[in-house]
Amino acid sequence: MKTLGGIGAMILGVVAILVSVGLQTIWAPPAVFNATTETTQEAPLTIITDGVDIDPDEAIEYTVRGEGDFTLMYGQLRDIEAWVGDAAHNRIDGVNTDVGRGEDPSVNITYVDGQAEVPNPVTSDLWLATQEVTDEVTQRWTRTDAGEWALLIAVDGTAPAPADFSVSWVNVEPNSPLIVPLMIAGIALVIIGIALLIWRFIEFRRRAKRTSGRRAVQRGDYTGLTAADVMAGSEPTTQTLSVEQIEAGEPVQDPDTDQATEVVAGLPITEDDQLADEDELAVRDSAAGEPTGVDEPADAEKTADQPAADVQPADDDDLDEEHPDDDDDNDAPGGSSTPDDEPNTEHLPLLDEPADKDHSEDKKDNGGFLRRTVTALSAMGLAIGLGVGPAHAATESPTEEDISDQVDQDQLEEEVDPEEPDTFPLVVDAQFGQILDAVAAATEQGDQDLDVDALTGRVTGHALRSRQDSYRNHAIDEEYPIRIPVASDEILATWMDRDESFPRTIYAVTSDAEGSATQLLVLRQEDARSQYQLIQNAPFAPGAELPAGSLADHNVVDMANDESTDLVMSPDAAVEALADYLTDPEAESADQIADNEWIDMIHEHQANLEETHSENDIDASVTRTLFEDSVTSVRLPNGSALVFGTMNSLESLTPQEEGATVDVTDLVQEVGEFPSSSHEGQVRIRYREQFALLIPADGEVSLAGYETVLSTVD
Repeated sequence: MKTLGGIGAMILGVVAILVSVGLQTIWAPPAVFNATTETTQEAPLTIITDGVDIDPDEAIEYTVRGEGDFTLMYGQLRDIEAWVGDAAHNRIDGVNTDVGRGEDPSVNITYVDGQAEVPNPVTSDLWLATQEVTDEVTQRWTRTDAGEWALLIAVDGTAPAPADFSVSWVNVEPNSPLIVPLMIAGIALVIIGIALLIWRFIEFRRRAKRTSGRRAVQRGDYTGLTAADVMAGSEPTTQTLSVEQIEAGEPVQDPDTDQATEVVAGLPITEDDQLADEDELAVRDSAAGEPTGVDEPADAEKTADQPAADVQPADDDDLDEEHPDDDDDNDAPGGSSTPDDEPNTEHLPLLDEPADKDHSEDKKDNGGFLRRTVTALSAMGLAIGLGVGPAHAATESPTEEDISDQVDQDQLEEEVDPEEPDTFPLVVDAQFGQILDAVAAATEQGDQDLDVDALTGRVTGHALRSRQDSYRNHAIDEEYPIRIPVASDEILATWMDRDESFPRTIYAVTSDAEGSATQLLVLRQEDARSQYQLIQNAPFAPGAELPAGSLADHNVVDMANDESTDLVMSPDAAVEALADYLTDPEAESADQIADNEWIDMIHEHQANLEETHSENDIDASVTRTLFEDSVTSVRLPNGSALVFGTMNSLESLTPQEEGATVDVTDLVQEVGEFPSSSHEGQVRIRYREQFALLIPADGEVSLAGYETVLSTVD
């Protein structure tokens, strides 16, 4: 029972393990799902949202197929939707997995009618990353927990954008609940089966040892045939047959005269037992001092008590059975007749091979086969149980450069303000870096070539007009100060309102690597399809201090110029106070503006101007007016306000006597298109002054940035 139980347990265990493995392989659902888009209408744009990323464990792999070259643009979904606007487009925003068993999922795609042609979106500042593709691209979806991101696909804004989109992802269906129990039960059954077989083997060995002991005892009690028995049976009247003859059924030749045949044969012995008996006989013969064999008749009585060669059974079952009784109950233990009966007996030769040898060999062969079978089943069961794990899809990462390589996921997560996690910056640091690099490259090219056309698209407003005047002035007078470059090596501070509407404005403080070109910048994007442009800039004033700021700050708000809540004064009032104080050091607003080195220089220049021209009977005066709509204000995270603006500074030179002339420089003469450096009558010289003010909650308004450029002369 133990053998059968062990084998049965192992078979059941292997079956349970195989079923567990089958539930993970041949009977498991597909390891990888694939979904593709259906046929749709042509459109110049295609939007792909993160709704296609349905795998919660890892980003899905997607493929976009088209004809020829096209571009992938990665940006925030709100920016993509703002750029697309009323244009015709295909929108892919999810995967339909609610399908019948055996059916493939499909990608949800919707066509939105609209404008058939749009500008090429590839140059927009709204994208965090772009990728040029030819015919086909396969890569992983760029996943981030910060913000809502999407892909925009376009060729050039006029040709149809690719809409052949497919995704593949690892099956996220839960495994069968029977996998683990079956695996555990199978391994347990295999172990139990092995234990039962080992137990049965140990029990068999113990029984074999006990049997050997009983056999030894029986050898000591059994005397066998004596020499007297052999010699007494020498009469020819008794027929003697061998065992083989009897078993063969050889007939009796003379039934009337033939005597009964007595067959005396030892029990079948094994080869080992026979060798042991020969050793024992040798010992006994040595002790008697006589050779082994048959004694002379005269010594028959003397040797009657000496035992003949021992015989032992070859099978354990034979030991457990009684020997058949002889006809004469008074036979000697060896089985021979008493001397009175004097039967004619002959000791038949012992069989070299017992009758049950073939059966024993069969059992031995069967046992070997059984051991091999059990070993094979055990090894297979344990190998399957311990070596096979849950099935996983074999997926390979795309070898091509992924658009996600251009996206720093850790940096995006850092953009989230911990105090306002539900909102996300309109522009992230990496994106602003790209914008700043583009503006810096345009201004560097323009400054180097003194070419205003190089600034087109990246500089506008007062920043453009100031550079235009500066290029002109430097072309006329090489000693005229050159422009301070827009540096992008270091971004010292950035502020931006999170209002999604347009226009959008970024305020920044940047510097070069040496720290010699620190500037305050104002960049503005008028609409979704426009680029960020520099509208105002001013060199950082010496001694000025500004609070720290980053695009992650959620409490930065663009403010109205007349708002003074929690401020020492409104932006409008601060600009007016600055204009008055710059023009007149003794103005009432002098106490409201903090002392500054540049302000002192301005006052000194104006004083020298008046004094120099008064000696020549020329009245010199300075007035300042604010350019309309030039003031931009933003409330910073610490509650203060940063104000940018541009003023027109007018220097009027009027001769005290009619017909007198005013001597001007070559630059003023060229700009004013005067025929000579001595101009009869009044001369008016205008300067464009860009500035930045910091308005605190209390205290004095401070000048943060300032520059002036000769603008016009008449």
